Amino acid sequence: MSHIAFDFRSAYLRKSNTVHMILPDLPSVGPRFSDPKEFYGSGKKYPVLWVLHGGSDDSSDWIRLTNIELYARERQIIVVMPDAGNSFYANWKQAMMQFNMYDFLTEELMPLVHNWFPASSDPSQNFIVGQSMGGVGVAKYVANHPELFGGGAILSMGIPDLDDADRGFLTANVITQLSRANGGLEEAKAGPDNIRAALIRNRDKLPPMYCSIGTADPHYEELYLPFKKFTEDNGIRMSFKEYEGYGHEWRLWDLEIQRIMDLFGLKTV
Repeated sequence: MSHIAFDFRSAYLRKSNTVHMILPDLPSVGPRFSDPKEFYGSGKKYPVLWVLHGGSDDSSDWIRLTNIELYARERQIIVVMPDAGNSFYANWKQAMMQFNMYDFLTEELMPLVHNWFPASSDPSQNFIVGQSMGGVGVAKYVANHPELFGGGAILSMGIPDLDDADRGFLTANVITQLSRANGGLEEAKAGPDNIRAALIRNRDKLPPMYCSIGTADPHYEELYLPFKKFTEDNGIRMSFKEYEGYGHEWRLWDLEIQRIMDLFGLKTV
């Protein structure tokens, strides 16, 4: 595979931002070998997997801490890993000179990737996955923009009720950050950060969604189990899976990214 890290000045983030990408490249051996001119000039568009990192991570973590490049190579897909800071994938209109991460992905980065690279813009060929804070981003994008994705996977996270800030530290932290981004809790409830409301509103439009966690993860009881019950109580179609003994860790996420690629139909070629 080809790996690139490029920086560009974002209109939505008001700063230069780094994006890591994995791109299909010329097969070098075997019956799939083709001439470089033919291969790169084919005009072929590849499926895209959008990968959102967790809190305190950056856009390089999935490259450094998993074998995602190998798995993408086996499947001949494009992987896009944007840098989101600790934004919870929200629009921070009062932060710095504005840091509108929520809008950045759908309004800037997706058009860039779909038009500058051999990436399919067909929603059925675009999938999104993220761990921890990145799972909040996945749920937010799919719930509010179900028309853009063919599937979404939330790893090691659950989405809290915005009225549930007293439930515990982890829940309160998510709600606090989303409230700060919006300028208050009521403002958060009225916008795209009210993820549960968006899931209910668009439940008949949602693409296939998947959520998993390790049973030793601190998010398991406080965030994951209540979120699972919420989806069941509200008729939101989502698959869930628990892994005995795993915590909040890259060993699990490395296993899961392979399974998710298969679930999304991104088979080895």
